[in-house]
Amino acid sequence: MHASPPYRWQRCQALLYPHALLLTWLSPGGGRGIVALDLLNCTSVQSAPSPTHPIARDDVGTIAARQQSNEPSSMPLVEMLVPFHMMYADGVERLAAESFLERQKWENRIWCVIFSSLSLSASYVIQGGC
Repeated sequence: MHASPPYRWQRCQALLYPHALLLTWLSPGGGRGIVALDLLNCTSVQSAPSPTHPIARDDVGTIAARQQSNEPSSMPLVEMLVPFHMMYADGVERLAAESFLERQKWENRIWCVIFSSLSLSASYVIQGGC
């Protein structure tokens, strides 16, 4: 989910780069949508409750999934989404996979990028201080 209200889930392709997660999709009206999520400023990656879990009832991602699931000829997003959050100092980006294994792989890959960028920053500071 990367827009202003009303929020909608958008199926996309994701590519992980050393400093960004690039999301691309085909827009309904034609053309291609592209969003790059900054990994250098991402502070955490966290699993989120499934939209079917009672604790997620008031989450904006769950609300959007319910609304989209009720649309004619739509996919049952409430049962499909396995959400996770990328946390930033100024907010959260909501993403989802279609299986628990897929979510775990994405979370691990993103953490690896975050940790490697932290290591590079730390080594730069140490070198700069010598």
